[in-house]
Amino acid sequence: MATLTATLAASNRIPRAVHAGVNSISGSYNSSGSSLSDSGSSIVLLCKLPTGATVLEAIEYHSSGATTSPLNIGIRDGLTTSMSVSVLFSSITQGAVNRAELQADGAGLLLSATDAEQFKYVVASRDGGSVTTSLKVNFTILYTMDP
Repeated sequence: MATLTATLAASNRIPRAVHAGVNSISGSYNSSGSSLSDSGSSIVLLCKLPTGATVLEAIEYHSSGATTSPLNIGIRDGLTTSMSVSVLFSSITQGAVNRAELQADGAGLLLSATDAEQFKYVVASRDGGSVTTSLKVNFTILYTMDP
């Protein structure tokens, strides 16, 4: 399994955790020739979110040189932990802006925390389609630290 890392997911970056109002993190990932293989075998670490955050909304747009390149985007606890990457988006198509409004019921998606965890990763993986070396992902995550 290959793990590719966007700048916002680098080990020295601590996610913002302001306890008043809505926080956001926006970024992009460009594979720049790195191959993303079949479903789940390549993971892209897009960014970090603080544990205890409540995700309110996720927005993404991706493209590739492949005819089809659907993605799963979700939350992961750590680098060696198994996860379900389709929490935020499941098998989304390229070439369109995709939105996940998680606050429709007022609750959002709470990222539970243990004392040992400071953050969780937002990750992407291919969900079928053609192997590509030119994947580009743009994203914005809105979250709050308010109880």
